Amino acid sequence: PGPGDTVVINVPGEIMVTLDTGTQTVQSLHSEESILFSGSLTVTDQSTVNGNLSIVGGSITASGANASFTANGPTVLDGANLYAMPQWG
Repeated sequence: PGPGDTVVINVPGEIMVTLDTGTQTVQSLHSEESILFSGSLTVTDQSTVNGNLSIVGGSITASGANASFTANGPTVLDGANLYAMPQWG
């Protein structure tokens, strides 16, 4: 996926989605599944994770006027960085 893409993760059964090293930018992320981040993710629009969220040594950045990142499930942060970067006009 790229900067203009909406990523939807919703499959039957229990799965764990992993973003290893590296940097990814997407427009938005909507996940019903568990996610493990050890890389860097930037979202530029409203994004939600409803499954378990683990960020181990990685980062999540919400960048832009409409950007937000909501974790509704159990969340573990271990050496993680969370950034909110508003877009100034």
